[in-house]
Amino acid sequence: QVLGALGHDSVRWLGPVPTRMPGPWFGGMRFSPTGQVDGAWRSHGLARWTLPEVLVWREDNALYVAAFATEAHGGEDMVRARLERVRASFPEGYRHAVGAPVELRTSSSRRDFEALVDRAVEAISAGSLHKVVLARAMDAEGPGPFDVVDVLARLREQNPRCATFLFRAPDGTGFLGATPETLCRVDGRVLETEALAGSAAPGAEVALDASDKDQREHAAVVRYILQALQPVAASVFADAQPSVLALKNVMHLRTGIRARLDEGVDTAQVVTALHPTPAVGGTPRELALSFLVEHEALDRGWYAGPVGWVG
Repeated sequence: QVLGALGHDSVRWLGPVPTRMPGPWFGGMRFSPTGQVDGAWRSHGLARWTLPEVLVWREDNALYVAAFATEAHGGEDMVRARLERVRASFPEGYRHAVGAPVELRTSSSRRDFEALVDRAVEAISAGSLHKVVLARAMDAEGPGPFDVVDVLARLREQNPRCATFLFRAPDGTGFLGATPETLCRVDGRVLETEALAGSAAPGAEVALDASDKDQREHAAVVRYILQALQPVAASVFADAQPSVLALKNVMHLRTGIRARLDEGVDTAQVVTALHPTPAVGGTPRELALSFLVEHEALDRGWYAGPVGWVG
């Protein structure tokens, strides 16, 4: 309900409303509301949507800035002061990543993960699951404290075709990442989404196109999204054939999907209908989620959950 209520109408503007501004509400939510919550994710909560003090965005070759404050005595003066502070201190150059060597360690043993895979295969063979997507955590240790802004800059430089993000919890804990997948983009009643499933190493486009396993996996995600949108959309259309999305470390099959939503359908209803797709959860959806809660032994937190902006 909160997600559906956020938008430009929830903010009183002192000037014309920017037409291409992202947001102004930014946030995200957990992959699943069920399951055990461990200490690393406790401060992030189930979901969090925030109106930033300052928002900077790019349009073509220009940068724009907006400032926000609570609707209280002195709020307008605070907005103008924040805009002036940004104008006076905005860096002239782009921040390039520096980076430092890190040591990576998996949080579970290879034997434990292979046992989890065996359980998943057994469930699929028994017919209780059609597909389930497993995850495991890794720890990264560097020579000193991580500069999360530097890590974000490295992600952005190395993954130019992905959306990069950083969210901080009230205790300062950060969640950052880079994702190539758009869960949904809603403009009025027009919805854009995509099926991103079926993967191969960089340069293996021919093998990916010819892979029966990857084509079937991809088709299952397309079918899921089309069926999930039926209750909320007047019409739904998908690309006739998947294309290949080539990233630095992996290639994915991609099918673009567009829909015209029913009157009165908001972003919250779309997210509820789509998330989690089989690309990050499995099918049947509820059975796959139950399997992950019972067997994965990992609190995904916001990982693989919806993140983005609403406005």
